[in-house]
Amino acid sequence: MKNCNKDPVKLKLSLLNIVEHYKNNHEHCNELSKCKNDSNYEPTKYLIKDPKAEMLLGRALTNTQVYKSPTDYVYCMDSYYMESFNNAILQYHDKRINFSKEVYILRTSLAVLDWNEHVNRQTTSLKTVQDAKNPRRQIQVKILKRKSYNMWSEIWDQLVQIYLDL
Repeated sequence: MKNCNKDPVKLKLSLLNIVEHYKNNHEHCNELSKCKNDSNYEPTKYLIKDPKAEMLLGRALTNTQVYKSPTDYVYCMDSYYMESFNNAILQYHDKRINFSKEVYILRTSLAVLDWNEHVNRQTTSLKTVQDAKNPRRQIQVKILKRKSYNMWSEIWDQLVQIYLDL
């Protein structure tokens, strides 16, 4: 959805291309896809060789709501930022502790500040680790720059200013 450039026809074509992708035909795959860019690309799923399986997958794709009404989905993006924000919230909110309303708002505000300051941190390097699902496979993980926490000095300055204005 993120690669359709808000074009419903392009979205439908990319959905139909899923069948070709699983047949190991990457001619119409997106230029940014791993299958086009990685010279060592190997499919992680079974390839479709049976015409009946190809027909069933094609039928399943054309029966999806996304395929039937693509104009409703052309503005969709991934959920990375929502998941990242939810992770930041969980660092400040313990599920097992019941906070008062004021403390809850304070902790939520701190989570928002933390997330805003540290979202899209740059990477310093890549580290190769074993894939937990497949120990024989090595995957690269991004090492992010350390968090700066510059927000604390700004919060402190604002608190002092409020106190001095009293």
